[in-house]
Amino acid sequence: MNKEHFNELIGKYLENFSNINDVNEEYYKWVAVKHFKDNWDIDAENFADMFKEAISETSNLINNHIVQPGNGIIKLAERPELTDVVKNLFRDLFYSDDSGDIDKRQDRIETFSGSVNALLDEYEPGKWKYRQDLRCVLVYLNLFAPDKNYFFKATQAKEFMYCVEYGDDFGSGLNFRLSKYYRMCDWLVEQIKSMPELIKTHKDRMTEDMFEEDDYHILAFDIIYCGVTYHLFRDIVYTPPKINAKKKEEKAILEEAKIELTRLSDEFESLVSERASYDDFSAVGMKIEQKLLGKGTVSAHQGRYITVKFETNEKKFLLPNAFVSGFLKTDDESIAKLLSDMSILDDKIDTVRDKINDLQKLVKKKE
Repeated sequence: MNKEHFNELIGKYLENFSNINDVNEEYYKWVAVKHFKDNWDIDAENFADMFKEAISETSNLINNHIVQPGNGIIKLAERPELTDVVKNLFRDLFYSDDSGDIDKRQDRIETFSGSVNALLDEYEPGKWKYRQDLRCVLVYLNLFAPDKNYFFKATQAKEFMYCVEYGDDFGSGLNFRLSKYYRMCDWLVEQIKSMPELIKTHKDRMTEDMFEEDDYHILAFDIIYCGVTYHLFRDIVYTPPKINAKKKEEKAILEEAKIELTRLSDEFESLVSERASYDDFSAVGMKIEQKLLGKGTVSAHQGRYITVKFETNEKKFLLPNAFVSGFLKTDDESIAKLLSDMSILDDKIDTVRDKINDLQKLVKKKE
């Protein structure tokens, strides 16, 4: 642990506090938690409306202009046949007692995201922006129990770890260990509690609209997050560790596979995020032509399927495959380019997913 780097980081956090808090309003995280806790009601008659209001102050913690997992929850909960299903998923996520076992908590997070994503695949097919991941589910947990959890953003957390030379790497992607990340954050909270100037500065910003009973867990994340976002690491000289993946021993081969698995997992998340930017595209009204059926107009677009109304009948087609294969054609070059880009991303996602599955089998076999 490099206490000199850590103290320098805290000094820069305090120096830039006015810019962080007053100008950029990073205090919104405490507002978001209080607003959620004031509005959360698992037994609400209209669960979708309750959840929408509860997360309405979270800014970009959950939804942003590309990914919108919170809206995915709302979409599912709005379906009468799924409301109780969604409620029960949150009951398991929020109210199950893991007795502080963070590995069990990570399992619960992965079960929640997997279950929601399965529902999204069935009821909101092709809507990549709605998919749940560890980051957003951790936000849900933090909003519900901020004194027992920590927000997480991978880039910021890694840079903090490197800067202060925290030795117990929590990994990333499929090798991410929540227990190790929480352990680092617990260490940070203990440091915070020994810094009266930092605590006073933090408490001076608190208002009745902010949640204070978080045991400095939100402040810990704020320090981690602001380090990268506001360039507080800029003048601190540190070198991220390098990993030697060229050893030929069996153990090294396994480690190399794990490293590649993590890289592919990160690449997969990046591709999914990029693919989500196309989710709002609607083909309704588009004029198309098919060699045998003639000219037609897209009358409906649901997920990855479009319905085309021809002169004599209606047909359903898979998007973007039907256009990329040449089975359907459009004269709009910009649309054709967009569909081609979508297809390329879909192929990349499928390829990376297959590689991940193969590596998972290899790692399981060698462990």
